[in-house]
Amino acid sequence: MRRFLSKEFILFALVGVSNTVINFIVYTILVFFNMHYLIANIIGYGVGMINSYLLNKYFVFQKKEGDSSVFIKFVLVNIITVTVHSILLYFFVSIFGWHKIYSQAFVTIITLELNYLGNKLWTFK
Repeated sequence: MRRFLSKEFILFALVGVSNTVINFIVYTILVFFNMHYLIANIIGYGVGMINSYLLNKYFVFQKKEGDSSVFIKFVLVNIITVTVHSILLYFFVSIFGWHKIYSQAFVTIITLELNYLGNKLWTFK
C-alpha cells in the first residue's frame, strides 16, 4: 500500500494519465475508422509508450544517461504489459460483450500496477 502513496508512484500515475489520453485518442480514432480494436490497441499503446519512456526516464525515475539497455528493458516491460492488456481487452470485448471503449478504460486500470512494477523494479532501478 505504501508504494501507492510515494511521490514516485504519483508522478508515474500522472505520466500514465498523459499516456492514457494519447492511447485513447489514437485508439478511438482508429476504432472509429473501423480498424480492429486489438490492432488499434497495439498502435495506440505504442504511441503512448513513446511518451511514457521519455517522461518516465527524465521526469519520474530521473535517469539521464543514454544507456540503451534501459530502453530495451522499457520496451520489454511494455510488450508484456500490452500483451496482458490485449488479452484482457479481448476477453472483455469478445467474450463478455463489453463496449470497446469502456473495456479499454477498465483494462488500463488493471494493467497500471503491472507496468509500474516492471519499470520500477527492473527498467529504471
